[in-house]
This record gives sequence, C-alpha cells and structure tokens, in this order.
Amino acid sequence: MRRWLGVLSLALLILGAGYAAIPWVARQAVEIWLVEQGFENPRFSISHPAWNEFRINEISLTRADAEQRISLHAGPVLIRYQPATLLFNHQLSDIQIPSASVHISYKPAIREDTPSTGELALLPLLPTRLIGKLPARRLLVGELALTLNTPGRPAWQFRGALDLTDHELLSRVHLRYGQEELGWSDLRFDDQQQFSFDLLYQDEPFIQLEGNIDQQQWLRFSFSQQIHLGRLRQWLSFIEPALLDWPAIDGKVRSQGYIQLPHALALSDNNWLAQLEIEQKLRSDIVLQQPLPELARLVFRNELELKLRRNILELTLAKNSRLLFQPDLPELPLPELTAQLNRAWQLAVPLHNPQQSRSELLDMQLNIPAIRHDNLVVHSEPLRLQLAPFLVSESTLEGSLQLPALRLNMPGQQLPVLALTQNFQLTPDLIQGQFRLQALDTPLQIEGSASWYGQRQQADVNWQLQPLGLKQVEHLIARYYPALPSELQIHAGLLKHRGWGRWQQGQLYLTLRQSIRDLRFGWDSLLGQQGQWRSELRLKPDGSWRDQGRLRLGLLDAGLPIENLLVSYEVRQSRQGALSVRLDNGQCQLLGGQVSMPQLFYQAQADRFEARVKVDRLQVDRLLELEQQKGLSGSGEVSGVLPVQYVQGQFSIKDGKLDSIPPGGFIRFQPAAEVAAVAGANPGLKMALEALQNFQYRQLNIGVDYQPDGTALLATRLQGYNPDWNNGRPVDLGINVEENIPKLLQALQITDQLTESLRKRYR
Repeated sequence: MRRWLGVLSLALLILGAGYAAIPWVARQAVEIWLVEQGFENPRFSISHPAWNEFRINEISLTRADAEQRISLHAGPVLIRYQPATLLFNHQLSDIQIPSASVHISYKPAIREDTPSTGELALLPLLPTRLIGKLPARRLLVGELALTLNTPGRPAWQFRGALDLTDHELLSRVHLRYGQEELGWSDLRFDDQQQFSFDLLYQDEPFIQLEGNIDQQQWLRFSFSQQIHLGRLRQWLSFIEPALLDWPAIDGKVRSQGYIQLPHALALSDNNWLAQLEIEQKLRSDIVLQQPLPELARLVFRNELELKLRRNILELTLAKNSRLLFQPDLPELPLPELTAQLNRAWQLAVPLHNPQQSRSELLDMQLNIPAIRHDNLVVHSEPLRLQLAPFLVSESTLEGSLQLPALRLNMPGQQLPVLALTQNFQLTPDLIQGQFRLQALDTPLQIEGSASWYGQRQQADVNWQLQPLGLKQVEHLIARYYPALPSELQIHAGLLKHRGWGRWQQGQLYLTLRQSIRDLRFGWDSLLGQQGQWRSELRLKPDGSWRDQGRLRLGLLDAGLPIENLLVSYEVRQSRQGALSVRLDNGQCQLLGGQVSMPQLFYQAQADRFEARVKVDRLQVDRLLELEQQKGLSGSGEVSGVLPVQYVQGQFSIKDGKLDSIPPGGFIRFQPAAEVAAVAGANPGLKMALEALQNFQYRQLNIGVDYQPDGTALLATRLQGYNPDWNNGRPVDLGINVEENIPKLLQALQITDQLTESLRKRYR
C-alpha cells in the first residue's frame, strides 16, 4: 500500500510539474517560432487564467535588416491549448488577438555596384506556407493595423481582420494612403493551393484574381483575372494625382494563364527573367478619351497572347483585333474609323538583347465610313496597311498603303474615282516612300515620292503626271464637267506636269510646273495649231502665289489668220488676296505684218487696264483679201498704234491710228455689173468708182474708235491720183465705216461696206 501511495504521489508530482511547466512550454514554442521568423529577443509576460489557456498581456517585437524595420505590438493575446498536444507536439489550439499593430519602415536604398549573388528562396514567401505552419491550429486577429512607410511618400495603412487556420487564410483589409480612403481588399488562400484576391473601391471590385499554386517541380501560379480600368485609374489617382492629367481610360482587361518560376531564384547572373515562364491570354476592351488633341476617343478591342520562355517574350495579336478612333477636327467632321488586323501578328523580343526583336508581317485595314462635308460625300473602300517583317536592330521599317477606290459624290456633279498606292520606309528620324495616285477609268496617273524628317519637323513631296495625250480629251473632261462647250475639240497635244512641295513648322511651299506641246484644237470656226505652253506656279506660306508662263501658237485662225502668237505672262495673288495679271512682249503676225503689245498690267480689284497695241507693216493686199470681193486688189503697208482700254468688263479703243508707209501703194476696184449699173444713175458714185479703178495713193490714214457697246468707227482717208482718170489730177477721198462687231480685228475689214459707203457719199 505504501508503495502504491509513493507511485501515485510521484505521478501527481510529475503531473503537477508538467501542468506548471505548460506556460513555460507555450512561451518557449512561441519564442522559438518568432526567432525562426527573424524577430530579435522576443520577450513577453504570460498569465494563466484557466487550465487550458493563458494570456499574453502585451507583446512587442522588432525585426530589422539593411532595408527595412518591422515593429509589432499586440495585446492582450489569448492562447488556448490542449495540454497533451502542447506538451508532446508543441502546438496550440488557437491564438486570438483582438487588436495588433505592425509598423514597417523601408530605409532609403543604398546603391551597390556589386552584382547580387546567391539564391532567393521563394517558397517561404508564399502566404500558403503559413497554413498549417503556425504554432497553433488557428490564428484570429480581430483588428490588424499595418502601417507601411517608404522614403518621401505618404504612409500606407492597412486595417482589417485576419483568420488563419490549418486549412485556409482569410483576410479583409481596409486601405488608406495618406489621407485618402482606398477601399477594401479580400484575400483567401487554402490548403489546396487555391487563392482569390479582390480589390474594391466604393464597394465596386476593380481587380479580381483567382487561381491556384503548384509547388511540385516548379512554382507555378495559374490564374485568371479581370481589371476594370476606369476604376483602377480613379483608385491610382489618389496615389499619383498626376494620372488625372493623363487621358481618361475605361474598359476591361481579362486574362487567363500562368507564371512559372523555380523554387529558388538564382541571382548570381542578374538574369532572373530567364528563369521565368509566362503564358497569358488577354482580351481587352479599352477606351481612351481625348488621348491626343486631334482624337476624341480611342478604343482597343483585341485578343493578345503573351508568352515568355527562355528569356524570349512573344506577343501575338489575334486576327480581327481592332483599334477604333474618333477624330476631333472641327474644320472636317469625321466619323469613327476602325483599324482591323487581317491576320494574326507576332512580335518576339529577346529580353537579354531587345535590339534583336523581330516581328512578322503586319497586315491590317482601315475601315472608313462615309464622310460628309457640306455637299460633298466621300465613300472609301478599306485602306490596307502592311508592314514587312523587321528587326529592331535594323532601325528600319518598310511597308505599303493601298486605297483601292475613293469615290467623291456631289449633287449634279460626277467626279473621278481615285486609287492610291504608297510604299514607304521608316527610320527613327525619317519616313520616306513612293506613291502612285490614279483616277480610275481615265489615263490620269501621278507618281511621286514623299519624305518626313522628324527632327526638323519637315515634309517634302514631289510628283509627276504621266504624260497625257490630249487627243479627244474633251470627252473625258465633259464626263466630269458637263458645262464644257460642245464646240471644243482637241485634235492633238501632250500635257506634262511636275510638282514639289515642302511643309515645315506649319508653313507650306509649293512649286508646280506644267507644259503642253503640239496642241491642235478647234472651237466652232476657230482653229488653233502648233500650240506650246509652259508655266511655273509658286505658293508661299503666307498664302501668296505667283504663276509665270509663256504661250505660243503657230496659227490661230478665226477667218482672220493670226500667226506665231507669243506672249509671256505673270499672275500674282498677294497674301491679302489681291489678284493681278501682267503680260509682257505679246506679239503675233497678222495680215503679213507684226502686232505687238510691250506690256499689259491688270488688277482684279480695280478691274481695269490700259495698253498700247502696236501695228507694224500690215499688208494692204492681205487686208483687202478679207473682203473676198471680186475686182478688189491693192498694195502697200500700214502701221500705227491702237490704245486699248478695259474698265469693268468693257473694252474700248480711242484715237487709234493706222497710216500707210511711204511711198504708198495702189487700190484697184473693178465693180461688178450690178454696182456699175447703180453708179450709172449716180454721177458722184460713178466718178468715185472711176477714180478707184487704178488709184495710186501716197497716203492712207485710218482712224479707229471702238466703243464698249461693240460699235467700231473707221474714219478712212485716201490721198493720191488715178493716172488713167481726170488727167491724173490729185484726189482726196474720205470714207467712214461704222459697224458693230465682236472683235477689234474684224473692224479692220474696212472693205466690207466699201461700195455702200461710196454710194452714201455720192448719192
């Protein structure tokens, strides 16, 4: 009996000592775990309010290294346990912390020139590693306040609850940055390596993430996520207010894929990206408001596949990915335009050497809805853009633009259908290329080249029209310009045109050169042959321009043949819009003589000009031939000056004079029988006709006046004699001819009414 009492006493002593040692064992378990986590000399006091629990009245911990300092303060902490489990497994039942605070301060980074070495173990950093690894089966923190300080920035404050069991980790945290409330975050991890994370602002989630972690051979994060960009921008603007100055963004990005890393990340070669493997499929619908002053809206709707393997990043945009943009041009309202990929496009980027990035062929089209501006409607087939495969190291892009058809419609007006082909090369400071512009169903085709110098902000362009044969071109013109007179006929000719332009810092310079050779045309009874024309037009940035040219016609026949017509001209428009015309050295051969005009100057604002037309050695016989009256002939030459005046649409000649050149000449008129019969009854007319049968004149004077209403008055005086009549006595004969004619040169046909004028004088 005494022996059993001894054994029982010893057992009770051992149990009592064990029970008394429980606080010490619990304290040791917590201290060991805290030391393993890197905290320095954890010390706290423990009370024992019940047989299966103890209380830490207050605990303060500190951990510091070269980059950060962590301070923890909590209390009271209630710890429950099962004595046997605690004694033999060193594990508590649960830890309850009504409130705790953690303060983390990051120190300013010290730059080190030496490369990182060693490895970074990633598994211990996973939140899932806490599940089942605590000295208790459950850790419950009612209110955890975490403060994070970084140099030069407001403090981050996280306040929320934490529930960690042996099968999951849950937290809901309120976020605050400085004085700004930033909503909530929800986090969940479980022992099946599943996780989810939501970030909410004003009870609306803007980041949602869920997935799982595979920790077998690799550390692999497989997840899907959804980001609401408008809410994210608003949330980030509290952290970086400068984001509010950026274009407003909205829309969603959805992705699915994985990120794979080794369990330990090697740092020795500073090439840790090579150890990563990433695969993501993203779908986005992103809207940017006013990204540029010229764009009201920009929309991305695309599918993107992202892969990172062996330090090579591959980006693949799926076929039919779209870019929509709404131009904002007040002077030219445009609809929303759509750029769409015709095939998938891939870009491969070696991260260790991005200069060796390579792309595949980019093939996309720009869909342009109908554009309306005033009475003009523009219909365009899709514009196709292609970029050839390229290497970034080559710093050159080559591609092409193709616009199959551009139709311009105006009420009552037909316009040609245009087609454009453009090949181009892009370098960092230069864009250059060649283009061809065609008017379909016509022979019109322009080829040229263009260059853009980015550093100088300068564009140069030059072009040339494919030489155009003008034979029957009036039919082509009439197709688009029905008001073209049907009397016009082009029988021959060749048109050439070239142009140069420069745009620099908002200023435009243009030079246009054009020429026509071997022109032959008809206009009703008018005929032109051997036409030659050339001109050069220059446009200045202030809006002024000048066109200088030269015109030559071998023959202009309107019943009165004008030969070797030649004139130089200059047309100017000032920057204020004033238009002026100057003709120089105008000359032609007319009726065997020469007609010239040294200069003519016309100002559109005044709408008037004055000029002196010089007539030199007109042949009298050619002049009389215009009458085509049988029995009329003559010889001699006349010269003179015709002062021409134009005022607001009305032409006039005042005091024009034509005089014969010594020694004079003759006029012979053998009238027809009917004229002779009339003269037989009129002695005065008979005498005048007899004198003109062989009239030798010493002087022939013609006074020319032309009125704005078209009336021409020719005061003609003949002085001479007829050696076969009246003993050759001197004769002074005056004839006045008045005629309303459309052209001054027709007024020179004074013989048209010669018989009638004589009859009136001697009636």
